[in-house]
Amino acid sequence: MITGSNLENVSILRDGTDRHLHGADQASTEVKRIANRDKARARAVPNENPSVVLAATVGNLPEEVIQRMPERRIMKKTINRVQVSEQPRNSHTLRDLFITAPYDCTSRGQFPFRAG
Repeated sequence: MITGSNLENVSILRDGTDRHLHGADQASTEVKRIANRDKARARAVPNENPSVVLAATVGNLPEEVIQRMPERRIMKKTINRVQVSEQPRNSHTLRDLFITAPYDCTSRGQFPFRAG
């Protein structure tokens, strides 16, 4: 597309539609959908190990999707980054300390930080 400085003369030389002849890439679409699902799970369960998040998602994927997936360490880094972003910020004093779910529950199912 070529335009003049005042945007009055607009000429389309080539729009590119004549070259767009490939089919949809379903494997890449599936990879993006899986990545979004991993991020959603990482937000929902921020204490879960990234390997567990990946195992729940990558289980029975078709070969063409597996070939398009990023390296495992990159996917784990992404999950870890999302989990860290969901963690509460550091408090500077005990008065500012407020422990929220899911961090207020111990591995035995106890809630020592809840009032009452």
